[in-house]
Amino acid sequence: MKFRTVFALVRSGQVTSLIWVALAARAHYRLAFIAGGLSSGLFQKLVSGPVPMERLASDLGLKSNMRDGLRAWLEFGVGLGELRSGPDGYTLRRRRTKKLLRQNNDAVAAILQEAAMLAGSFVTQGASRLGSANVSGQRQFTLADQNGPLTARTSRFSEPFICEVLEAVIPRYGTFSLFEIGCGAAAYIR
Repeated sequence: MKFRTVFALVRSGQVTSLIWVALAARAHYRLAFIAGGLSSGLFQKLVSGPVPMERLASDLGLKSNMRDGLRAWLEFGVGLGELRSGPDGYTLRRRRTKKLLRQNNDAVAAILQEAAMLAGSFVTQGASRLGSANVSGQRQFTLADQNGPLTARTSRFSEPFICEVLEAVIPRYGTFSLFEIGCGAAAYIR
């Protein structure tokens, strides 16, 4: 590449924009990759040590024509620094990702999965799906677009805060009136 071309790109501001986009995209891809590994159950298989690619493919019930896709996905994880590849197979590389697999961190794992899913649909498509003047021809989002079980897992993170507020507001003894406007079984109020 000629110096004049590089200088023109730098002067135009495109290089700094490209660097910013590349960094943001890498963070987004990492988030999406971790969410995919968590939701597929694949990371649970990799947490205790290296697993050969063929065994992963077999455990996932993949047909032989899908194994190259799995290998590409795993190598993408290696490139992101989330997986390690060796002669014995693939394993999780990051301690923080391994922590997400612990039962006491399930709500945090769900928050990460929900963030990746929201970015994939609600955030990227939200503006184009608003109102009746929908220019893209897409339908509006409905409750059916939500992932109820994932939202329930995510909400578990707020339990200590909810209980703290309820302790401060609801008397321990005696009668009191309460109008509970939430949904669900009112487990916290009980």
